[in-house]
Amino acid sequence: VSIIDALIDYDTNYRSQEHGFELVVQKYNLNERDVYFLAFSIETFDYLIDSIPMETRSGKKLVSCATAVVGSVITTVGATTIATGWGLGLFLVGKAVSLVGVAMCAT
Repeated sequence: VSIIDALIDYDTNYRSQEHGFELVVQKYNLNERDVYFLAFSIETFDYLIDSIPMETRSGKKLVSCATAVVGSVITTVGATTIATGWGLGLFLVGKAVSLVGVAMCAT
């Protein structure tokens, strides 16, 4: 669950700081796998936000569908480590993100 907390904390508090990513990694004491996952998540969301015109309905729908895909990836990663508390938390968060993305994508 700390990876999700780190992602939210980075986005709301550290994104604008010069070494914000490193500060979040230190704050949450992330291991190498978590660092890669955090970096992948940040880059994916940044790409989606920067490349899609949000003022159009099709842009919003594309972001919603992409959110569903990212949620699905998070769910898969969580499922591979579901025996741990961290894996179960990641699985549940990923499932929630995926379901919200699918619901928004379908409308």
